[in-house]
Amino acid sequence: TWTELDTMPFRTANNAVCEAIVNGEEFVYSFGGIDFTKTSAGIHQRSFKYTVSSNSWVEIAPLPDTLGKIAKGASFVNGKIYILGGYHVLPNGNEISSDRVHIYNPSTDTYETGGQAIPIPIDDHVQAVYKDSLIFVVTGWSNTANRPEVQIYDTYLDQWQAGTSVPNDNFFKAFGASGTIIGDTLYYHGGVSGSFSFVAKKYLRKGFINPTDPTDILWEQLADAPGEAGYRSACSFAGTTAFWIGGAPTAYNYNGIAYNGSGGVDPSARVLHFSQFDYQFNDETAEPYGVMDLRGIAKLSNNRWIICGGMDSNQVVSNRTFLLEN
Repeated sequence: TWTELDTMPFRTANNAVCEAIVNGEEFVYSFGGIDFTKTSAGIHQRSFKYTVSSNSWVEIAPLPDTLGKIAKGASFVNGKIYILGGYHVLPNGNEISSDRVHIYNPSTDTYETGGQAIPIPIDDHVQAVYKDSLIFVVTGWSNTANRPEVQIYDTYLDQWQAGTSVPNDNFFKAFGASGTIIGDTLYYHGGVSGSFSFVAKKYLRKGFINPTDPTDILWEQLADAPGEAGYRSACSFAGTTAFWIGGAPTAYNYNGIAYNGSGGVDPSARVLHFSQFDYQFNDETAEPYGVMDLRGIAKLSNNRWIICGGMDSNQVVSNRTFLLEN
């Protein structure tokens, strides 16, 4: 079920979103993104905090970077929020991938000293948390190309390690894909591969993480998901089921206009489920709302999630907040 909550103070898409639990109280955070203009000048650093108990948003300090950025990821790990990667768009249109690791402490509502730089600057990557300690940064785009590398950040040691790269082909390399880790297995779906047409994919990939050496990953391509392709959807899991919310069937630039020249892109009103137990898909395509341009989801419990911002139909940048309950 979808329940609409308090609207954000500001319309923003491509915003990095995650939860935080502080002394048992639930919060949702949104960092940076692009405003209603959908222009490079509208890419911002503004950030916001939602208090679940009072159903209210407030603005917090902006992301501490030199320019606004999009296509980053945010993860809540061991009591802190880590905002990784993304890219800046310069006034001349050049795009620069970020190597920054911002650390936000929700207990004090302040940014701490940034973490060690990402070895390969990255954006539109898959970002997932393993055992409340490691953040996996899988594939993505770096300045001029898709990258196959897996970069693993140890939040306790503030150190990066190289994991087993995904196969260096267009089945595994992607930007705009999203994924999650269930147990010792990472799943990621969709995204765009290639360097010309940028066609969104239906691919589902699996990486088994060796629990005695998390840098050792066994990659496997699974059956294609049913239905439409997926680009910039939100991903989480419940029990042994991974799921993807919204997104778009066609890849597009930050303004919501398709790379293939077909014009504006509209979101998918879907939730795609994948069961780790029996490898079955369930593509629910009649959801009450369609939302795309999502860069994260807040998982409050095993049956409650919140999404905020993104783009609605006709590429309208949204300030809507939804509680999703299973």
